[in-house]
Amino acid sequence: MQNLERENSFDQIPNLPWKIRRVRSGESEVMDEHVVLEEPMEIVVNGKSIALLMRMPGQEKELAAGFCITEGYVRNAQDILLIHHCGLGLPTAGEDESEETGSSRNRVELSVAPEGFKTREASDSVRLIRSGCGAADVSTMSDALPFVSEGFSVDASLLLGLGKALRDLQVVYPKAGGTHAAALFNACGHPIHMAEDIGRHNAVDKVLGYCLLRKIPLNDKILVTSGRASYEMVTKAVRAGLSVIATLSAPTSLAVQIAQDRGLTLIGYLRGSRMNVYTHAERLREQDGKSAKLEKNGEVVMEDAARVDQCKAEVVASERYREEIPAIVNELVSSCDREDCFAHISPEPIPSREATIDVIERARRILYPGYFISTRVDDVNLGYYFGQEATAFFEALSEQITLAVRHECLRYNRPCTFCEERGQAAAVAFMRRIAALRTLLGKDVRAAFQGDPAAKSYDEIIFSYPGLFAITVYRVAHRLFEQGVPLLPRMMTEHAHSLTGIDIHPGAHIGESFFIDHGTGVVIGETTEIGNRVRIYQGVTLGALSVPREEVEELRTRKRHPTIEDDVIIYSGATILGGNTVIGARSVIGGNVWITGSVSPDTHVYLKKPELVFKGKAG
Repeated sequence: MQNLERENSFDQIPNLPWKIRRVRSGESEVMDEHVVLEEPMEIVVNGKSIALLMRMPGQEKELAAGFCITEGYVRNAQDILLIHHCGLGLPTAGEDESEETGSSRNRVELSVAPEGFKTREASDSVRLIRSGCGAADVSTMSDALPFVSEGFSVDASLLLGLGKALRDLQVVYPKAGGTHAAALFNACGHPIHMAEDIGRHNAVDKVLGYCLLRKIPLNDKILVTSGRASYEMVTKAVRAGLSVIATLSAPTSLAVQIAQDRGLTLIGYLRGSRMNVYTHAERLREQDGKSAKLEKNGEVVMEDAARVDQCKAEVVASERYREEIPAIVNELVSSCDREDCFAHISPEPIPSREATIDVIERARRILYPGYFISTRVDDVNLGYYFGQEATAFFEALSEQITLAVRHECLRYNRPCTFCEERGQAAAVAFMRRIAALRTLLGKDVRAAFQGDPAAKSYDEIIFSYPGLFAITVYRVAHRLFEQGVPLLPRMMTEHAHSLTGIDIHPGAHIGESFFIDHGTGVVIGETTEIGNRVRIYQGVTLGALSVPREEVEELRTRKRHPTIEDDVIIYSGATILGGNTVIGARSVIGGNVWITGSVSPDTHVYLKKPELVFKGKAG
């Protein structure tokens, strides 16, 4: 069983130091003790206060999201546009705080897409949810709940170890008591997240909210909780999409009935080598893949000695292969000292390819607002949308620029250029030009629509045309290239190249209303200059002439690629090479031609019609 990395030590958990008198066997002594902190937390959705929870401070955003979704106020995590905790940080032990500080810490505001916010029509009053009891409203039990998806199964023997795993993960309970715990595990028994709270429902909402906010699928996860499984707990599990819920305590009758009806596997008394499976035991399997057999009253006992012996034999056999790993590791470490191998061995990280791709996707969400998200953007939430996206984009871009600049400074032993400040300044400088970049890309979209009779709408082009994707990434990368940002521009355009087959160097200069039709196999070199309203087709190369290897360094700073003037059309398969080659304005270059010299304006260049030979069978 892997250990979940704990985000907080007990000293960081909000608690109240307290003097107690402990009595044991007729003797007493005064001791220092810790009492778990309990505070209210108001949840506000779209300006409407919907609940006041009593909870242990910590993970407020996860708690609010989990509560709103599992209680049916919010349809799903995608409908949450912005979530803001008004707090000033967790309280520390013995903190002397003002009323204003305490109240601000105890409020979470959510901005939710209007169609995803389900208000309770029965009452406009705020619900007070106490820490111990649930918020069940029997009148709402007839509300439609989704059915649990099929296909997920789990080893019964693995489940038996999750009760202890939950206890081992707890931080507060061993020190102060008074808390419930909930944890999510995957099908291999590895913990995903654990939360503690004075309320068992709050603990569940925190772990579910953690996964929902991070888009972690829940249909293949197992929820383990320390408190009893009530109707409300089962309802939360079903709404979140879980398949299996297990508790160290007992379930209630309503919980069992709802779980049975909606297809949820419900397990109680998960203790030691025993557990009670109340519903849908078919999800439990033995290690040979067969469904686990149930004893009387649904109790499962795993005491198959033969199977245990088989597992031990497999472990011993695998150790022989593991013994070879240290020698392999030593060889790999030694290879990093050789000049014929490449490695980045440094205490300073380098830019991340995955993070750079994330920057591209964030840029597209700003450049084409509303297209590449799963929620609605309208006049009401547009400011929230751009605020959220722009802030996240700045953080992501500035971090990668900082890493790139720092890497270049260390690589070439340059004096300090204050890389972090430079990274943030470069990110802001780029963002100041986003509005102009949107206008330029708008002309590219219109050029594609005007140049392709197969295009049915602008939306179709933005969503699906690989040429526009490559041009969009190029225009982002080109701006960074002009700002002198190292590494990132080429990483961006090569990502687009890997997806579309269109290779545009970020150093190329391309005018407005540029259209690449189809696109696969297009190459546009670093020093290429392209005018306005140019249209090219698949397989076109705007490249450099081949040179001897000894001349490569000399040519790095010289123009090596052609110039294409305004309103030129270049058909598929054409190859145009050389830094002195100029294709004049309004020229048309036919397919499959090879050009290494300049072409005057208003010229049509095409191959002479080949002679076709037709052969058929003799009559």
